Amino acid sequence: MLGSFEIPACAKDVEVQNFINGEWVAPISGAYLKNYDPSTGREAALIPDSTAADVNNAVLAAKNAFSGWSSTPAVERAAILNRIADMIDENSNILAILESQDQGKPIASAATFDIPECSLFFRQYARYAIE
Repeated sequence: MLGSFEIPACAKDVEVQNFINGEWVAPISGAYLKNYDPSTGREAALIPDSTAADVNNAVLAAKNAFSGWSSTPAVERAAILNRIADMIDENSNILAILESQDQGKPIASAATFDIPECSLFFRQYARYAIE
């Protein structure tokens, strides 16, 4: 049983940033788009209005990180992926609320399907890393 969900303060009026090269960064243009909760019509978050320059920075960071990640021992990569899955599980309620706000779907749907499935994907790829 899911019980009741109260929307925590951290899920209200969120300003999202780009995650590039291990850091949260504002879009180069400084511009944001309003993201609305489709179930209420209420503004739920501001999301970066990223430009080609933001994308290029992200792609360059990913290219630069690739050799380090690919040379990381498989067991260590699996441990990192499993830790991500653990963090998803530990924060599943807030993630379900955020997913519900973003998609306009029932919280129960996000909590019983979307978020657990995301966690399972990370665990599956962790297994692939060591098989």
